[in-house]
Amino acid sequence: MAADAIISNRGARLLWPAGVAAATVAFIAVFGWLAVEQLHRFNVFAWDFAIFDQGLWLLSRFQEPFVTVRGLNLFADHSSYVMVLLAPLYWLWAAPEALMLLTVVVLGAGIPITYALARANGAGAPLAALVAAGYLLHPAISWNIWEGFHPELVVVPLVLAAMLLVTRGHQGWALLPVAIALLAKEDVGLLVVPLGIYVAFAMRRRMAGLIMAAAGAGALLLNLAVLLPLLSPSDAPIYTDRYARFGEGIVGVIWGVITHPGAAASELFAPEAIAYAAAIVLPLPLAFLAPRALALALPAYVVNALSSSPYQTDIRYHYTVYLVTAVVIAAAIGAGRLLEMAPPVRRALVTLSVALGLAFGVAVGASPVTLPGAWLDPDPAQDALSAAVALVPDDAVVAAWDTSVPLLSQRREIYVFPVPWDPAGHGEL
Repeated sequence: MAADAIISNRGARLLWPAGVAAATVAFIAVFGWLAVEQLHRFNVFAWDFAIFDQGLWLLSRFQEPFVTVRGLNLFADHSSYVMVLLAPLYWLWAAPEALMLLTVVVLGAGIPITYALARANGAGAPLAALVAAGYLLHPAISWNIWEGFHPELVVVPLVLAAMLLVTRGHQGWALLPVAIALLAKEDVGLLVVPLGIYVAFAMRRRMAGLIMAAAGAGALLLNLAVLLPLLSPSDAPIYTDRYARFGEGIVGVIWGVITHPGAAASELFAPEAIAYAAAIVLPLPLAFLAPRALALALPAYVVNALSSSPYQTDIRYHYTVYLVTAVVIAAAIGAGRLLEMAPPVRRALVTLSVALGLAFGVAVGASPVTLPGAWLDPDPAQDALSAAVALVPDDAVVAAWDTSVPLLSQRREIYVFPVPWDPAGHGEL
């Protein structure tokens, strides 16, 4: 049976890794083309893509990263200091296309790492390739490319690589990708703290795990209590208003959740929150075989589910990043445990993995087959807009329509019309 062939390690030794490599190249080629076409067809929005494009361009020119698209310093919006490390990209190719392609390459890098992680956890090559295919097809991966670049996307390959290094006994080296990941956003510690605890106690790498957990907690504290308030015009971290019904400020919100568990539980288990969680976990059902690893997603899930922002429980947006990373880790570990089960159970789980991976990838993801319009539908005024963009001098101060801004954002001063004439919402926290 096909399921038996996947569970076993039959087949040519190089067939499966070669297939994974080919799938990675195809993924990058197809989604890279789609992402660039999406940009050229004016299907990319100023918020958030142009925020990071302008910020990265300013950093690459050694200028203060005050992002006029957003009306805030880049690092007052989010603690995305990894952008400093990415700035050399714009020394080589300062173009929004470069940032779109970087998005695809970063997420594409997760495919071979997922394969290697499953292999390191004892899965045979065919089964490891199945897990990598589940990652490739995962709806959150395609939607993150569709939404455009966000610095926290680098967390996916970096944390997967860290887990691979720990699994192979190189836990000292694993601290490097974790350290870089913590520079991606102020809340990466939501994933790194439980990851460190898991490494310390489930994987018995005490020193490395405790260092990871401490670094994650320290990064959360530094960013939320010091750096963001220091740079914020309001002297407080932004976006906390999404939790204002529980209390004021981060400490007040946490205390409000603790003292009102019923209200919190009603939101954590609301139908839309459960549907969101299901759409993230079910495409990789082998994750259920590693429940402790799957629990790495819990802090990020709680933060998303309790937010009043609908984007945080919508699989189409970047808030899925930490959740997907945890699910992939659990699926890779779960794949190694599949061989401990009775053959009929193994066959059923492999068949289920194939079916759910394909079903969710096609029906829920931003598949170019089933949702070509999400990528390729042109703006009705595309030709006129392209001609207008071509006429704008590189040093001009610009106010442009939303989807025109990403093609013009590499300059010191640019606004999303009607800003600056009508500044409503500009620079708001």
